[in-house]
Amino acid sequence: SCKSKTESSRKNFRRIKRIKLAFPQIKTAAVFKVGSSSSGGPTFFIFTSAGTGRKMIGFEKVAKFDEITQAYPKRVTVGDCECVLFRVGGQIFALENLCPHQRYAVFHQGVLDHYTITCPMHGWSFDVRTGKAVTGSGCLKTFEVHVDKNDVWVKKFEESDDLTYS
Repeated sequence: SCKSKTESSRKNFRRIKRIKLAFPQIKTAAVFKVGSSSSGGPTFFIFTSAGTGRKMIGFEKVAKFDEITQAYPKRVTVGDCECVLFRVGGQIFALENLCPHQRYAVFHQGVLDHYTITCPMHGWSFDVRTGKAVTGSGCLKTFEVHVDKNDVWVKKFEESDDLTYS
């Protein structure tokens, strides 16, 4: 029994090491065992980014930080959702690229004024920090963004996730 636990710990340590080598942007702040290896099923690990406490599972690398300027937002796909990345000052914000008015994917062509993006089709505007309407109505999905060195990571939206409409 003791020998099998030690061997299991060694295997898990080697798995963690391989994952960290494959994904150097992830620093292990905490590792949680999920599932049961005693039943022969897989063992999963959740890695968190050191210093932030954000789970890196579910994030997708979508762009380089220097590709996104205040003058030129970047249109990207995260999971099954089209979104647009905005840079205001040194921060990156991610919103769905679909106006709630007529359901057009046009915010990547919109006019950004400080923290407000205006739809080029009908003039509705939204705060890029919260997704809330400034003019018009409705709100946009916001996505959690993590910048690691020059890489921009955006959390995939899943139907089970709560929408962030701060």
